[in-house]
Amino acid sequence: TIEPIDECTVYTHMTDKHHDTMCHGHILVKHYAVEGREILIGRSILDDPAHPTPRGDLIEDSTFWVEAVALPGQDACLFTSVMRLNLGYVATADESEMDDVVALVESASIAHQQSFDMRGILPSHAVGRQLSPPLRLLTLGNLHIYLARSVVVEEAFMRAINCAIQRHGDKALESTGVV
Repeated sequence: TIEPIDECTVYTHMTDKHHDTMCHGHILVKHYAVEGREILIGRSILDDPAHPTPRGDLIEDSTFWVEAVALPGQDACLFTSVMRLNLGYVATADESEMDDVVALVESASIAHQQSFDMRGILPSHAVGRQLSPPLRLLTLGNLHIYLARSVVVEEAFMRAINCAIQRHGDKALESTGVV
């Protein structure tokens, strides 16, 4: 569910029931429009009396920053997305499992590197492809739950960005009288 707080703030509630441990996300998102920049900042609410979480369920603890900055003199922008996710304490006796996690996170952090010079539509499932399961399933803590949720959220996020790009392109064509 999405609860509007004011014209620049929403409170979202999500529950992932696809795993043995249910995962809940209560995230407050604020939009800022600053000369030539659009910014979204989000933070998890860990304990919300209006949305109690059953004992033993997982509560997402994340923070994110998304920014689009208009590039001067161009019909383009620089898009930045940063997310911090607290996995809590995860103990492993298997060093190769931790190596798998490190390799996976490194590959996701450079997932869009090859598309920096591209103009137009963002590739769909870019991070999803990078986060596809490695040779063996990651079982470190609840990481597999977070990764699955990230792929689903990314799909909707990319779709919204691509729709905005398409609308902008359509308006640009209309203003030139080409359409």
